[in-house]
Amino acid sequence: MPSEKQDTFDEIIRPRLRWNPKGSIAQMLMDHVFQGIVPPYYQEVRLEKYRRIQFGFVDDVNLNAFATLPDVIAVNSGALAILIAMYQCILASPKILPWIGDPEKEVTPSPISWAGFVAPAIMPNDPIRRAYALFLVVMAFDFMVRHELAHLRNGHVDLLNAEAGLSMLLEISDDTSIISALDFQTMEMDADCYAAREGFKWFTSRQIELHASSKMIVAGGANRETMYLWVFAIHAFFLAFYEAASAVSEIGARRHPPSNMRQVIVNSTLLQILNHPLKNILLEVAGPAVGDSSRAFSMIHGRSVDASYAVTAISDGYQEHSQQMLTNWSDLRPRLLPFARGGPLTEASGINEQKSAG
Repeated sequence: MPSEKQDTFDEIIRPRLRWNPKGSIAQMLMDHVFQGIVPPYYQEVRLEKYRRIQFGFVDDVNLNAFATLPDVIAVNSGALAILIAMYQCILASPKILPWIGDPEKEVTPSPISWAGFVAPAIMPNDPIRRAYALFLVVMAFDFMVRHELAHLRNGHVDLLNAEAGLSMLLEISDDTSIISALDFQTMEMDADCYAAREGFKWFTSRQIELHASSKMIVAGGANRETMYLWVFAIHAFFLAFYEAASAVSEIGARRHPPSNMRQVIVNSTLLQILNHPLKNILLEVAGPAVGDSSRAFSMIHGRSVDASYAVTAISDGYQEHSQQMLTNWSDLRPRLLPFARGGPLTEASGINEQKSAG
């Protein structure tokens, strides 16, 4: 990286990063980054591209999550607070995920505003539901970090650096003056596909111990519950941080595809990596999980559910734009290949199965 960009990182970004987070949840999530997320990356990275990943939390309202040179991933501590508050509020609602724990111990909380997301969180009364709330936090956080890792692994940040002199890829910006909005969207699609594939494989390949007071619960593994909860968690994450849906005429002007399109892309990616019978299970649970997380998100905010939300994601206009991204992938991929550090750049092909994933 040119020295002036290193100076910018050292002078502006590094002072805002916290490498040793406060709180047991933040420390647990940081441990997950270095024990569950980056080791597979180190196993596949090309030696000449090898640079150790640094991860930290950042206290800056202008930053959400980002990947930057020299190979740093950061998550805003406020974004983590939102995730914790959202999933705790969801599990504190007895009508949401009623098959987990004892929902009769819960009292329906009053609707919360966005400001309420960063205030002291509503806590589920039932210890099992509290444990599952944290399980959903880990799933969403895992996706967020893997998404940022993909921006480094697949050469997105290096491409921006080479073509536009930009050493950071921010998740909250809609600036499309650097490269085209379609290029940004295609890279976001690629990062979502990588995060979905690797994160889903991680949670369905092992059992995880959840601590519920003095009781130990085993979650995770290749089963219906894990697959449903993963889709539920990721869709709620999309709703919390990104625009739910857009008019077709407005999609092309943004850096990120709308949440409903991103969820279809994610589901499509999973369908490509799964064999029967797990593929059949995903087809059965994906729709209900998306619908239930939409209703949960609306319920905790005191809003009604937009019934057209899911249908819009597989409409002709959305399909046409999805094909534009896929076509653009053919043009973008050769530009990324010189900078790619990991395996083959084939993740974005998951968009081909969008209709079956909807």
